[in-house]
Amino acid sequence: MKRKTVKIYGCVACMLFVCINLYAQVAIPAQVRQDSIGSIQVLATTMQKTIALRWSASNANTWQQTNETGFLIERLTIKRNGVALKEPETILLTNTPLKHAPIQVWATKADNDTTAMIVAEALFGEDFSVLPTALASDEDSLLQVSNKQEELEQRFLMSMIASEFNFEVAVLAAWGYVDSTAKDNEEYVYYVSAADEQLSKLVERGNVYAGLQMKKIVPDITTLKADFSDKSVMFQFDISDVKSYYSGYKIERSVDAVHFSPITSVPIMNMTDENIVHYQDILPDNERVYYYRMYGITSFGERGPYSKVIQGMGVNQVYTYPSIIDVSYSDNGEVIVEWEFDRQEEKLLQKFELRKADLPDGNYASMEGNISPSNRLIRYIQPQPQSYVKIVAIDKKGNEKESFPVMVQPVDSFPPAMPVNLKAKIDTMGIVTLTWAPNTETDLLGYRVFRSFTENGELFSLNDVAWKSTTFMDTVDVKNLNRAIYYSIAALDYRYNQSEKTPILKLVKPNLIPPSSPVFNAYKATPSGIELTWVNSSSEDVESLLLYKTSMLTQKPELVGEFLPTVDTYIDKQTEFDIVYRYELVAKNSYGVRSKENPSIDVRSLTQQKTSIQVSSEIQTQALLIKWDVKAKEPIRSVSIYRQSGTEPLTLWKELQPWQLSCVDKDVRIGTTYGYMVKCVLVSGQTLFSTVHQVNF
Repeated sequence: MKRKTVKIYGCVACMLFVCINLYAQVAIPAQVRQDSIGSIQVLATTMQKTIALRWSASNANTWQQTNETGFLIERLTIKRNGVALKEPETILLTNTPLKHAPIQVWATKADNDTTAMIVAEALFGEDFSVLPTALASDEDSLLQVSNKQEELEQRFLMSMIASEFNFEVAVLAAWGYVDSTAKDNEEYVYYVSAADEQLSKLVERGNVYAGLQMKKIVPDITTLKADFSDKSVMFQFDISDVKSYYSGYKIERSVDAVHFSPITSVPIMNMTDENIVHYQDILPDNERVYYYRMYGITSFGERGPYSKVIQGMGVNQVYTYPSIIDVSYSDNGEVIVEWEFDRQEEKLLQKFELRKADLPDGNYASMEGNISPSNRLIRYIQPQPQSYVKIVAIDKKGNEKESFPVMVQPVDSFPPAMPVNLKAKIDTMGIVTLTWAPNTETDLLGYRVFRSFTENGELFSLNDVAWKSTTFMDTVDVKNLNRAIYYSIAALDYRYNQSEKTPILKLVKPNLIPPSSPVFNAYKATPSGIELTWVNSSSEDVESLLLYKTSMLTQKPELVGEFLPTVDTYIDKQTEFDIVYRYELVAKNSYGVRSKENPSIDVRSLTQQKTSIQVSSEIQTQALLIKWDVKAKEPIRSVSIYRQSGTEPLTLWKELQPWQLSCVDKDVRIGTTYGYMVKCVLVSGQTLFSTVHQVNF
């Protein structure tokens, strides 16, 4: 074979079309050294009284270098007569590096073997391309292989694909080996490594466990299914249970269930990561029964058993759609539907079917389900005022061709019923929302909405086009002098028959003027709480009173309660001793508008509370030791100490850890009275306070 520039396409393109992922079965080593440039991956099988090995490099660069240096095969005997050896017996099966056959051997082989020709060109060819010559001749073409690395990747990929199912070619390329010295009673580990010493340190060697008694029983494929259509059949099969055995698959066809021939020249391989494989075969005709079976092929070219035979015929396809050409009405109330359909395709039909729905895109139900394929007209009684119909052509396999829908609407002069349950609401921006219950007529077109600004004034329509929804939005000016607006609605059918208008609905506009403020007229602090009394707002539309209080300790306002406008007194029992609270009253009308300039009062609480915190102190030299004891049923989240000096108010002094039960105050002066209060917050959020502990220093 001469070394020359060769353009490979033809069968290679076919291979690329039907197969991919050819090494999905190869075991990758569990761990590859970080300094390695690749690895060798090995498979093994039993062939009669020998053990056959197959291997491949993990990438194109490793493939190129190991092809040049060759391979070494080492065998370790692990078991004999079912017993593991204490010391494995090691022999080198290749005394010299195993390299591919010389080019002269390939030249003879390639004359009759396409896969051998592809592998030979990958190994020896000066230039390598999978492009047709007409495309590859243009050096500026985007399809031209532009550099040597890309060419190397092509050589690697195509040689692996070509040799995947041809073990003889793999042996010629030094990617396969047959161990004829294996014994029935022994089990082995085979190692395949790069023959070059330096390269073997960078390329991870591959290994596989094998023995003559360990031959796998390859399974048959039980998931083959076929869907026959017009001069074609689509196959589907699940490889999840067999992909660990087979690299590819072949499907065979027969016309007599006896003599089968493959439908592809190369095996079918899975082109995706999915376990479901699809493949289509083109049938010569739809007149005969065709029989199919399939089998799997291993990486050693071994065939698995045949699947069960499945059979079927192509189905002539209907291409014409029925078309409704006329809908008329008889004097006795019948609807007459006529349609067109190709008479040549009529023989392919099982039947016609008339289907009806209330809406053009609704769910169509069968009215006449068995109309003869020769018929082009059907009569039926229309019970409702309006519907939509389709004619459906159904072929002998059950496939359907539907006509476009056509509206059926006999003469109708009856209006729909008057809408009911009209309701309205308006917000402070003047946005009105109308709602009502939907009408149930099948020929309902929509609704008209009417409005007037006076009680006895003329109602004007707000929409020129029928409103489809049962919710309508309107906008009015809330600041004009009209205190109310008036609405009514009516229903329309497709003949524009209008129902009676609903009774007029009066809608009062919101009052956005703030109500007058309520005023406190008395308060009293007692040991049981703080008593408050007030004079209510004088505005008529007050809906409720809101009472707020703010602790001067925390400065956080909180809502005490919301009261009816007739309530004018309240006792606040949720207070803490010696804390000043600020109270504020707010009036709110029915539209949420609140009173302004609300007066407030400040009251110091005299509430006596039982405390579970006991505070004590010890006078030390120039310091005070403050101690406390907490009795709580749950853990403490935080501790805060408040301090006062003389007549000053209590202020936050320290934040301590939950486990601390004492602290020292060194900032003290002789002759001064100090007060201390301890606050504990529990994990549940409950807050505990001590009484103020006074000490004279």
